[in-house]
Amino acid sequence: MMRSKLDAMLTAIRDTVLLAPMLWLGSVAMADESSPTAEQLSAELRATERQVSLILGDVMRHGTFDAPAVLGVVDNDPEKLASWVQEHTTYVPYQGVVRDAFGVLQDRLGNHLDRAMLLGRLIEESGRAVRLEVMDVQELSPAVQLLDERPRPQPVSITADTQELLNHLSPRSNELQPDRPDPAVWNRFDQDLQARAISLIERLAGDSGFPAWDEISPAAEREADPRVRVWWENDQGRWVSTDLSEGMVSAAADSPSAESQSLSAASRRYAHRYQLEVIAERWQEGRFERVTLLEHDLEAHALAMQAIRVGVVPEQFEVDDFYAGDPDQALANDLLANTAWIPYIRYGEELVLGDLIDEQGSVRDPMLPAQARQLEEATSLLGGISVGGRAKQSESHNAFIGLSLEVTHRYGDEVLNRLSRPWFSLVPEEASAFELEPEQRLERAVALVRDSNILLQVAEPSEALLWRYGLGLFLRNSHALKGMIMALDDADFETLDGAIHELVDLPQTAMQFARHRFTASLNPERFYIGEPNLLIEHVGLKHLPEGFRDYRAIDLAHVPLHLVPSDDDARQLRFSQGVLETLLEAELLALRNPLPDRDKVLDGENAALHLETAMASGEVGLWLAPGEASRLDDLMLPRLSRLAIQHQLAQGQHLYFPLAASLEDGAGDKALPLVWWVVDTDSGQALGYGGVGWGSFVDYSMLLQTRLYLLATSLAPGGAKVALGTFLACGFASAMLSLHVYSTLGGELPQLVDMVAGESLAVVEYCLKSYVKMTHPTL
Repeated sequence: MMRSKLDAMLTAIRDTVLLAPMLWLGSVAMADESSPTAEQLSAELRATERQVSLILGDVMRHGTFDAPAVLGVVDNDPEKLASWVQEHTTYVPYQGVVRDAFGVLQDRLGNHLDRAMLLGRLIEESGRAVRLEVMDVQELSPAVQLLDERPRPQPVSITADTQELLNHLSPRSNELQPDRPDPAVWNRFDQDLQARAISLIERLAGDSGFPAWDEISPAAEREADPRVRVWWENDQGRWVSTDLSEGMVSAAADSPSAESQSLSAASRRYAHRYQLEVIAERWQEGRFERVTLLEHDLEAHALAMQAIRVGVVPEQFEVDDFYAGDPDQALANDLLANTAWIPYIRYGEELVLGDLIDEQGSVRDPMLPAQARQLEEATSLLGGISVGGRAKQSESHNAFIGLSLEVTHRYGDEVLNRLSRPWFSLVPEEASAFELEPEQRLERAVALVRDSNILLQVAEPSEALLWRYGLGLFLRNSHALKGMIMALDDADFETLDGAIHELVDLPQTAMQFARHRFTASLNPERFYIGEPNLLIEHVGLKHLPEGFRDYRAIDLAHVPLHLVPSDDDARQLRFSQGVLETLLEAELLALRNPLPDRDKVLDGENAALHLETAMASGEVGLWLAPGEASRLDDLMLPRLSRLAIQHQLAQGQHLYFPLAASLEDGAGDKALPLVWWVVDTDSGQALGYGGVGWGSFVDYSMLLQTRLYLLATSLAPGGAKVALGTFLACGFASAMLSLHVYSTLGGELPQLVDMVAGESLAVVEYCLKSYVKMTHPTL
């Protein structure tokens, strides 16, 4: 599926490359004959404005938090809403490019305004009048703006034990990977990511300056952090208030405080706002003009429910030395440069806003599933916008230059910062866009990708967050349009595709990985797969054509693992820590596997849920030591699985089967565990996992695949295809059932055929139920 899409894209690019010079020459010739008038340019501008507005207008006007969904789950009672906000607001570790002493979402007002604005929105949504009273406002110094003003951490070194562990996690032997090309120069993220992150964890583990989880809230309060009181009108028409930092509701009064103000007034005066604009640039009658096509305002407190996605910005942006200096310390230095506790919304045991997985099996944004889908659709549509401009100015100096994206950070009437970068440009630089040499095209392509990445990650982290969350999707997809403009050929485009993974994804992934590890280290008795709403997805150690490893980040409500250490088995606890302190649990949660690839991993995407269920229920699982390989002789394991297990045991490693109590459970082909963890014997750390699924071989080869096939055929268009698929699948099951009856009457069958036939009854029952449901839908 992905290959077909890529082939289609490459074909479109190739066609564009062939047609573009002729179209360009034609447009230049037309411009020479009659230069465009101001009216013609204005018409082009209006057409482009309509396209942008239709695609993004409604999407960007949506809020960033689904307040009605919370009301539906909690209640309309203001006191209950206040308790919900108080319980679901916490401080989480954040490491970004720059920061202030009071967080990043509200650089000057810290946690209280975030929570008060959130509570005010919820109460206002319930139909009540709301006012805010900001108390003890003090002038605070603005956030540090310059990268060279960031504090520098102490050097971090790697111990010999860590280096040995890295040899297991990331082998670099040419014998194991003879066909893998050497990674590109800027691919050192891939080589050293684990080494640096583990170094970071070693540093954090020995640093007494990081507070424990239960010490975070008191430690994060600061004297200069102003408090905000929320007032609302009760059912009797009187006014009551609460200060979330105190958690108490005041006595009713006839009117709110005289210093209180409406939500909108408080937002204009105190809240940080971010103004997004899509701007068209053109020359008209010798003047440079900027015309706003789309404008959208977003308040910083509205980001409280968003996942934080801010990457590392190295000081040197040259591709050939993306991280200069000691490769084992460069990333750790950046990650440790700034640490702050910021206000953040977390979820409890229940998921408030619905399922994480949609009907197509994709990860759903738990905050705004509808907006997330709309943005994804807008991404593909934006790539098809035709500006209709001219890359060469005419004699009248009338020309369309291109589109740019701009973010303005405002605090009240003050403009704190403004960022602007071109999304794409039609203006020629040193040479015409279609006359660049191949090496110049690639260099320019990488520069454009790098500029987009820098735009997402400079200035204040909250601005970078805004870009990454709201606009990152179509920025990522705009590389196809950039490739067309730069006339990249197929080989260049594939290389650029890898560069995008490296330059855009990996710095962000490195940051998120460190935050994930950092959060997991805060409480040794309660671990998290990811930290709230954040998980690094490391997909199968897969390599792209140019040697780029595929790392992706996804948002996910946190899934706690309840680990109950056993006094007589410390290895279990060490193993559990190892699961959470490597990238492997993210590999198990590869929730973005497209449907055609699901059968390759079976239900491996649900492995973490199985693991959580097993551990929460107190199941210890089965340990298999190196000297116990003979215990597998009587089991019918797939050949590759058996070879893998035997090889790992021969290497002196222990294997852990989370859902099996003993090997005897698999003797009857029921619940035979075909997936396991590989555990280092010395450290107890999880080194990887292997296998083909979490059920018995017969279950997956017969029952599960048949049901999936029935489901696929029942959803396919056309009654004939449904009938044919159902007939074939159920007919095969009926034939197997006949063999099963023959076997029960004393007939002899090969062992594998006998096992498959024994499972056919369940399939036949499923077919009968499906037939009855189809013919009698009311039953």
